[in-house]
Amino acid sequence: MNSFLTKIIIIILALGLIISLGVGTEFANFGMSRDIVAKVGDENITKEEFNFFKNKELLNLPNEIKSNPDYLKILDLQIINMISKRKALSIAGKNMGFYVSDKEIRDKILNSNVMLNYGDIKSSKEYKEIIKKSFGIDSNVFESILFEEAIVEKLSNFLDGSVAISEEDIETSFKLRETKINYIKINFNSDTLNPIKFTKDEVEKFKVSMKNESFLNDIPVELFIINPSDLVGDGEVSDSDIVSYYENYGKNKDFDKEVFKKEISEKIGEARIISRYEEILLLRNSMKFEDIAKNLNKSGEILTYVLPDSKLPDYINQQLTSSDNEINILMHKNKIWVIKKTKIDTAFESYVLNLMKQDLIKRAENSFFDETFKIFEERPDDFYDVLNSDKRASIQFLYDESLINSPELMQNYDFLTLANEKNLLINKIFKSKNYNYLVFLEKIRVPDINLLVLDRDKIKKNLIMKKRSILREKILSDLIKNVTVKLNPKYFSD
Repeated sequence: MNSFLTKIIIIILALGLIISLGVGTEFANFGMSRDIVAKVGDENITKEEFNFFKNKELLNLPNEIKSNPDYLKILDLQIINMISKRKALSIAGKNMGFYVSDKEIRDKILNSNVMLNYGDIKSSKEYKEIIKKSFGIDSNVFESILFEEAIVEKLSNFLDGSVAISEEDIETSFKLRETKINYIKINFNSDTLNPIKFTKDEVEKFKVSMKNESFLNDIPVELFIINPSDLVGDGEVSDSDIVSYYENYGKNKDFDKEVFKKEISEKIGEARIISRYEEILLLRNSMKFEDIAKNLNKSGEILTYVLPDSKLPDYINQQLTSSDNEINILMHKNKIWVIKKTKIDTAFESYVLNLMKQDLIKRAENSFFDETFKIFEERPDDFYDVLNSDKRASIQFLYDESLINSPELMQNYDFLTLANEKNLLINKIFKSKNYNYLVFLEKIRVPDINLLVLDRDKIKKNLIMKKRSILREKILSDLIKNVTVKLNPKYFSD
């Protein structure tokens, strides 16, 4: 399946549910009824239920989006995803022994605002007419939705009730939040090596040395990225658009024309990103990588990486490592990644030069860190002055930071709070996503544990909410990950 719809299924519903069209399954022989839009396990998503939720969504959308067929395809699949997850969790809840009685459902209906507005309901017929008039669906469909929601609610409440927070958890959270630190991040400024140039002999020697290196198994790639803002022309967002946006969405913010213009452009671009993704998929079948880049005005923005690379998102590294395609078109966090795998050979000079550059920077960084540790050991009183005069040092000052906002330092809490030195260079190289750095600790203020009593309840509540959220996401995802959703090809054709 290579259609636009199939790609959207992969993008929108890659959340654990297994999505497939009904063709080739047990429905191929008998066909799904036109009253059924999809199946979740053995449960049906009826056309009536599907339209009920879709119409609710359409009421909140502007006309220009309602008239966009590509967006409506996405909306249809989002509705399927929402209903499917509810049904899948309801099935899981019933299998775990959760039960909802007819009385619970009846009481929930009769005590709702809709029913209370009608006063006493004298007959089953009148009840059904009220449901149909109020919600546009039959009462049996309405009750089925309420039943599933009640089962999922009981399942969620059960998970929430299983969360426990200890006194140690509360105390640790208090210490991490209230401990304040002044420190300096020190990293190597690789720009001081520019311009980086290599002689022809150095390049050839490096190629020879590569034959026995493990990085021969790594994957060299060239890539460029299309952001949502790339899909919006300079004059597309008018002053009247900005004013309208501010009146509808931004009144709680200070009016900033450029900020609102950027937000509008991002939203317009996000609405277009899927259709552009599909267009680029088609280009891949008929054009070379370099021609695609030229066609999209991205020739000057091509980057070179060697996979796996920590500067790239884990998803991109994983997808490329497992793919056999030379050209890969990927969607990740509303961005389109156009990537070409290349081979390690003498023709690929940029790959070799990139490796040489990385190697040079790494050796220079290690040398800088070694020298920095040595300076602090030998001349601690002059350390900052020496460091400040070193052009290789990129320095970032952080004052009055909560330790909880510095996860890399949290791991050294006991060591930090016991340190007696006024100034201290921690004997460790810290690693962030984009660079390595050292930490020069100037001051640390440890809170009075006796003040915990003032914030104890608030901290406990926050910890419970966070733990519940993590537990829900993990367990509920596990409960639905093997559920198969089969779409009716009468509505979702390939």
